[in-house]
Amino acid sequence: MKTNVEYASFQISDIGSNYYVANKLFELQKEHPEYFIDGIKLESVFGSWPSAIWQGERPYFGYTPFKTIKNKIKTLNKNDAGIYYTFNNRSLVSTDVYDNYCNKIMKESNNEKNVVEVYDEKLEEYIRENYKKVKISKRITNDNFDEINDNKYDYYLLDTIFNDDYEKLSTIKHPEKIIIVLNDYFMRGDPKVEEFFKKVSKTVKNLDGELKFNIDRINDFKEMLESDNLVKYYQVGKLLQLGISHFRIEGRNCAIQYFYIPSLFYYLVQEEYKNEVFNYIQEAFFSPLNEMQKNIL
Repeated sequence: MKTNVEYASFQISDIGSNYYVANKLFELQKEHPEYFIDGIKLESVFGSWPSAIWQGERPYFGYTPFKTIKNKIKTLNKNDAGIYYTFNNRSLVSTDVYDNYCNKIMKESNNEKNVVEVYDEKLEEYIRENYKKVKISKRITNDNFDEINDNKYDYYLLDTIFNDDYEKLSTIKHPEKIIIVLNDYFMRGDPKVEEFFKKVSKTVKNLDGELKFNIDRINDFKEMLESDNLVKYYQVGKLLQLGISHFRIEGRNCAIQYFYIPSLFYYLVQEEYKNEVFNYIQEAFFSPLNEMQKNIL
């Protein structure tokens, strides 16, 4: 199939809870590129580190020592993986831009391979001024779609309501900057989603404990296959022909065996190599526990 782009670039989930699986896939891409579907390339992992108060769309609780974060960032860089930070908290105040933990993360991540998605204008201004090497991304909804041709940002993450609106997508002047979410597990167009994000933002910022998902969502990839939320493989081809080449595979706060892994395999892995890939990454499912056992022993 002829397209306007060289290859399809994928970002996968996520540094907060699926770091070990994601890193294994980047390792595998270097060692066995033939395992992956022709014309695709893993380029980044998205999400946020636990306790980073700039994060605001998924609940990440607990605490990761900065030394661990630093080592993980170095490992990802070694495997040619960029990081796409979802720093889109909706509850920040002006002084939050000086948060020590988040700034230490940004200092370690200040290079051209990494991207920061922002929501708060003050945080965006602060990052542009202090971390000039990272790229900046903006979420696009129906309310701000006209901004997409202003060319102010390096990337634009589109709301899934646009995924099959090919007429509207064809009006975008810089399709090479567009990111499409392929398997969003929230119901498309559900007005409760933005309220959920606001609640998550407040909860993460205040570090006030576990947040339960009180919103309808898809939890099983078999169900996802029957949903309009899933961008089918032939639809990826249509998007490539429009010049759109950046795609996100969602997997934050999902059942890894029922949703995330099947999603990865659907988009990335050659059918004849699925067993080899699964065997390679399965030890990463419980890597934090394995790491702890090694330290104890």
